[in-house]
Amino acid sequence: MGSRGQGSRDQAAGDIVGQYELSGVGLNKGKILNFFRVMDNTDEEDLRDRFQREGEDLAEELSESMVYRDDEAREEYQRLRRHLNATYTLSDKDRASIPDFTQYIRSSDNFVKIGRRGLSLDTAYEELSDMYPSRFPRSIGNPADRLLRINQVMQDLRGSFTREASDDDKRQAAPYIFDSLARAYNEIRRKKGRRSLQLVTPSIRTNSRGRYDFDEEDEELPFV
Repeated sequence: MGSRGQGSRDQAAGDIVGQYELSGVGLNKGKILNFFRVMDNTDEEDLRDRFQREGEDLAEELSESMVYRDDEAREEYQRLRRHLNATYTLSDKDRASIPDFTQYIRSSDNFVKIGRRGLSLDTAYEELSDMYPSRFPRSIGNPADRLLRINQVMQDLRGSFTREASDDDKRQAAPYIFDSLARAYNEIRRKKGRRSLQLVTPSIRTNSRGRYDFDEEDEELPFV
């Protein structure tokens, strides 16, 4: 059963991660895969109780480390990196206006390659301003300030690739994650000709009357 079982577990874990990624939620596939592996190595008579107990623990752990992914920010960042894939010039006067210039352009805070020969930084900035006028306003006219603005935009975009979920979202997410684990693992068992585990999905917290039962037909993620 080795490689076949591994393939089923890997696909199931990948399907869960993919399902949540569609809503911009990032989960740890490795932890899910390891959980399924442990369950497969558990005696059948102990499996249901162990899955219920450790599955709830894993769901809480995954929800605690849950992040939201912003694919649009990542794509915009990559477009700008491609657009800036050249060497640009900056005068000695403009270089001198940036403190510790040599150290700055070698740091991770700089995304623009500066050299003695190359394209005009002003031209590049104006092209960016045409593409993203709100991000690169033409009111910024000094070349050194334009370089700093480009780098600030790039840093902001890079920092927005992911963001941590709120505490309330994490609490709401845990039961959904548990349900996803249970459904996926029961599908693995079904393919092996085994009976589904009769598991209980914890109640899902709401802000109306405190709780309501999980709706198996509900495909939306209210915490997104």
